[in-house]
Amino acid sequence: MLICNPYEVVIHGTTSSGKIFRPGDWAKRLCGILSSFTKDNRLSYSKWVRPMLVDNIRCVAVDKKLKTDNPQMFRFLMDFATDNDLRVIDCKALLEEREQGGQNDPANERVLLAQAIEENTPPRKHRNRPPRAHPTFYAKSARTTPPPPLQP
Repeated sequence: MLICNPYEVVIHGTTSSGKIFRPGDWAKRLCGILSSFTKDNRLSYSKWVRPMLVDNIRCVAVDKKLKTDNPQMFRFLMDFATDNDLRVIDCKALLEEREQGGQNDPANERVLLAQAIEENTPPRKHRNRPPRAHPTFYAKSARTTPPPPLQP
C-alpha cells in the first residue's frame, strides 16, 4: 500500500527535534484553508491538499501542481512548515529510493518514509525571523476605494 504519491510533498507533524506538533487538529485546520462546502453542507477538501496519518502522526500531503496553479498558497504552506519547524519530505524521492533498493514489502514503506523524513529535512533557516503576515488571497486588482453604496 502506497503512503504517498510521487507528485506530492508531505508536511510531517513532527519537529526537527522529534516532538509531535500541537494542536492535534493542525492538519485538518491547514487543509481547511483550501476546503469548501458541498451542496449537502459537507466539508470537501481541495484536490491540492489532504490530511493523512503516517504511523499515527498527522501529516498534510500537498500536490506539487499547487506551486504552479497557486504559488502564493504553496508558499504559505511551505512557510507554515518552516515557521513551525516541521519536517517536509518529497514523496518522489522516497519512491525512487524504494525502487533502487528493490524493497517492495509494504511493511518497509513506513520505515522508508520515516528515514526519508529524517535524511531529507533541510536545516531550518531564518530562526530569528519574525512570523510572516497572513498572505493576501485576493487578485492583484483588489479594490483600493470603498464599494459604492447599495441602491434601495
